[in-house]
Amino acid sequence: HRDSDVVLIANFEEVSTRRFGPILPGLNEYSPKRTFRHHSLFDRFLSAEFSSYLEPLGRKYAEELKSREMIGIESCELQTRFDRLNFLELMRAGGEPSYSTTSKRGPWQVPK
Repeated sequence: HRDSDVVLIANFEEVSTRRFGPILPGLNEYSPKRTFRHHSLFDRFLSAEFSSYLEPLGRKYAEELKSREMIGIESCELQTRFDRLNFLELMRAGGEPSYSTTSKRGPWQVPK
């Protein structure tokens, strides 16, 4: 990975959203320069085979948002963006040096 971004998106009744990141609710700030494998964690969480690990985390995010007493909040989603380096052979053949992938998981309903 060349770069990454992980945000939590809160969805409100009036069809608006609010983004949280890089500090996600209920978690401490992480530093990509010191925590080398943070992108692997979120990359795996967003794959279908690891969804059983992500669901409890999504519920925790929803509960944390409820504890902040935000009026009209309904649900939340986790969104990631990864900039990945392309294979050397593709770059030599005139391809781009990197490409971006974006993924979204959720939504998780915020308890009333």
